[in-house]
Amino acid sequence: MKRILGLIIGLLMMSGTAQAIVPVYNDIWDISQGAVVTNTSGMLTDGRDMFGGTYGWVEPGDALFADYKPDGYTHWIEWNTPGIINLTGFNLFAAHDGNNPSARAIREFRIYYLDGGNWTKFYTFDPSHPYGSGLYQNEFALGVNGLNINAQYFRAEFDQYGYTQYASGPRVYELDGFSNPVPEPGSLWMLGMGLIGLIGYGKVRLGKK
Repeated sequence: MKRILGLIIGLLMMSGTAQAIVPVYNDIWDISQGAVVTNTSGMLTDGRDMFGGTYGWVEPGDALFADYKPDGYTHWIEWNTPGIINLTGFNLFAAHDGNNPSARAIREFRIYYLDGGNWTKFYTFDPSHPYGSGLYQNEFALGVNGLNINAQYFRAEFDQYGYTQYASGPRVYELDGFSNPVPEPGSLWMLGMGLIGLIGYGKVRLGKK
């Protein structure tokens, strides 16, 4: 019976979400998959840069929010996917300027989805400055799994850390979203019947002992 339970748990774990903490350029939030940036709080570069694009003429590939804002100022960006997706996880990559955590750093990060006309927050994180590890203290990578959100419209907020006149707006390299394929009803039925059969088989084996 333990073997059967182990197999059931294994099948369930196969439906979980897992992704490496590396930037991805074909995820479900990527512009190559139809994602559209709809509004921002003001940026030096094109907001699409954080969703797989390289549109900015200033530090191409980076998404830089507006400068000359005070410490704690909330920068934000909104985007949507072509249709409703099942979000199961996301990755965030950011960096400040070298040894100066007051330049382009993030004090707090929050992310929302639109639910019935209201923005619903589903994740908050305080990176604690200076973030990063090893030789690259200015870099920050965050991976989140285990979500189950069905939505099309999203918003991310980045509270600015510190103030530097010409480099105060946060820098974001990439924001990736992930989703598991949703099994077809027939596939779910077959999986359910298979699990029931395994449980029944286990009971028969136990009865014979």
